[in-house]
Amino acid sequence: MNHIIFAQVVWTVQQWQLFAPIIVLGGLVGWRRGWREMAIFVVAVVFAIFVANGLRPNIPPILERLTNVGKQFGNALTDPSNSPVPRPVSPEPPGWLQDPTNEPLIMLGFFLFLVLAGYSISKALGTRGNLGLFGLLGGVIFGASAFTIVLWQLLSYWLDLNRLKSGNLPFKGVASTPPVSVNLPGVQVPGLPTTNILDSWVFWAVGAAVLGILVIALRRSPTAAK
Repeated sequence: MNHIIFAQVVWTVQQWQLFAPIIVLGGLVGWRRGWREMAIFVVAVVFAIFVANGLRPNIPPILERLTNVGKQFGNALTDPSNSPVPRPVSPEPPGWLQDPTNEPLIMLGFFLFLVLAGYSISKALGTRGNLGLFGLLGGVIFGASAFTIVLWQLLSYWLDLNRLKSGNLPFKGVASTPPVSVNLPGVQVPGLPTTNILDSWVFWAVGAAVLGILVIALRRSPTAAK
């Protein structure tokens, strides 16, 4: 009887290769949607960052209160006695929302919610019309810029979570020289950082978005139309 042995294939993924495909996807989405929708989306993403970081100390307590209200409402509906006297409630251990090490993960989810809401608004307010090549290229720039900014903020939350969890995450930062590889099933990622490697990327993304808005504003100005 012959036995066939399959060798394990390990893919080595560089840091930039983790993010470049998502940014390219943003450019493709921008090509499809056009500059109007994606320009609104860029503004919505920046607004979402300010809102999420501005409300950051308040989001976990608000969610905790909403959860408690939901539990009380559910207990009232399922109370078989329907007695107006409240039943004794045994103290519960601190919940998941009360764990301060989960705060970055909560903010990550809240930020994604804001981003999805902003994308829906951009689709509702943006009009495609006759975009032309210039409008499509503008959509590529705005789309890639928006996705880069979103990735930058998500990675910031992830690194905060990794720090609070003492590095006990699948993608954990490695502070060493030379970088130490992090092995995942079938994937090898060398030297995942402890700092946000997209800091320089987001600078160029914001610059490209601002430049694109200025160019479009100049092209659509009454002086340019003459």
